[in-house]
Amino acid sequence: MKKISSKTTYFRKKIVPIILLINALILLFGFIIFDLTFKNLAFIFFPTLIFLFAWVFNFRKLEEVYLGDKYLEIKNEKVLFENILSIDKISSFRYELTYQKTNTVKSVIFMVDSFPKYPTSTPDFLKEIKDL
Repeated sequence: MKKISSKTTYFRKKIVPIILLINALILLFGFIIFDLTFKNLAFIFFPTLIFLFAWVFNFRKLEEVYLGDKYLEIKNEKVLFENILSIDKISSFRYELTYQKTNTVKSVIFMVDSFPKYPTSTPDFLKEIKDL
């Protein structure tokens, strides 16, 4: 099975919250124990804030997707190509996969690693799935 989602999905989904927690603790201890001012800790506060928004609105929704012979594996469940309703491009690297599983429509968001040749290009493996 080939992993088609980004290799950084695990990092973005699991490690980024740990980094955010460490930064929050540094900020908290900086203010309370070491009596540092906001001006001294701004170099930690603003990147932490940016990563927090990125994690809340993007990273925590990402899923790992694997490509099998005639199916995709998402969250340890096999989705046959026939059950895929659509693959929509959200941005250059993010895709939304909508599929049907036991009379319910589900949707997952995943990222791909490949850099597109042009901003509107789609990776070859996604074109093959769309054609089926």
